[in-house]
Amino acid sequence: MPENHESVNGVDNETDSAKTMFKAIKEISDTLETNLDAESLRICLRLINLGMNPETLSKIVLDVRKEVQHYRTKKRFSASNLDGQDETA
Repeated sequence: MPENHESVNGVDNETDSAKTMFKAIKEISDTLETNLDAESLRICLRLINLGMNPETLSKIVLDVRKEVQHYRTKKRFSASNLDGQDETA
């Protein structure tokens, strides 16, 4: 019976350790102003743990951010053009 109890404590210790490590990584991420929320950071960490090159991942994240910003700007511009057309009609 003690073996079971020890293994449960071992799992608890690993879980606590993982949570502590993630908290530290999140604080570093926030300090560096990466603007990654907790879920995005977890995804990035999983990809790195699976063998993805961190530099490549960072380039992909930056490229996706640029594309999203471009899309949002384009969408706002299109919406403002439609608003302007409605006023002149």
